[in-house]
Amino acid sequence: MNWKSIVERTNSKNESGYREQPRLSLTSWGESVGIYASQALPVYTIKSTVEKLLQSLQISTYSFVSAARAPSFLHLGQWAQVIVEGQAVGFIGSMHPRYLDDEKVRVPVAIAELDLQR
Repeated sequence: MNWKSIVERTNSKNESGYREQPRLSLTSWGESVGIYASQALPVYTIKSTVEKLLQSLQISTYSFVSAARAPSFLHLGQWAQVIVEGQAVGFIGSMHPRYLDDEKVRVPVAIAELDLQR
């Protein structure tokens, strides 16, 4: 399984101007190989990674909640919002098969994004 993580700053417009937000993005793709290979889908591996990250930050009040409307690039049945202390701070999920087909990606891909200021 391959991994990539990026801490980036995104800009969004609000009433008072622009707001810069630091975000952590995680991507996992491919399949595990070798003696310790797991048959788990990348979305479960990335969920486990997010859980370990939250625990290492001593955040114990978190949950993963399915919402009615998924971002268009995520598989509807394989995504969840990350909720920390009652506030949505990001998402995890599998890429929608349509996007994988369009880009000719032949391995499963999972992504997570967390807002680092919340």
